[in-house]
Amino acid sequence: MNNNKDDAIVTEVTDRLDELFGDYGSPPEPAPPVATQPAKDSPFFDLNAIVLSIDWEITDEIMERFIKEVSRLKEMFRDDKIMFMFLQLQSSVGRYISAKKAKAHPEAIKLLHSVYQNLETIGSSPEMPDAEKKSRLSTQVKKLKDLKRRILMAK
Repeated sequence: MNNNKDDAIVTEVTDRLDELFGDYGSPPEPAPPVATQPAKDSPFFDLNAIVLSIDWEITDEIMERFIKEVSRLKEMFRDDKIMFMFLQLQSSVGRYISAKKAKAHPEAIKLLHSVYQNLETIGSSPEMPDAEKKSRLSTQVKKLKDLKRRILMAK
């Protein structure tokens, strides 16, 4: 009986380690691209600074600045459906982080950065085909849905 209990514990620990560190046989997930500083005249300059500051500290002041900046950009891009949807995603993730602060799911900060990077890339690449923009948007929406599912499962 004791042996079965030990086997169950070993199996549970192994499963949890696999969840944390993944399967060693599969290639690692590529690292997110390194954020570049947008030009000072870029509409994303202030948002970039705010998103980076969220990494260091999540305060009411920073989150209020974030929400105001996203709202400003939503107004600026209200006629560009794809950009507007990226900003809507930013807003959703930002509001969740604002509400939960340090208790926010760790993947939320990663998603905030991922959405920002795609937003900035698309915004600075007017020649990018709409199909690629939509594909990037779809990927980010899937990540948000996955994060929501994880949060609900954790409760």
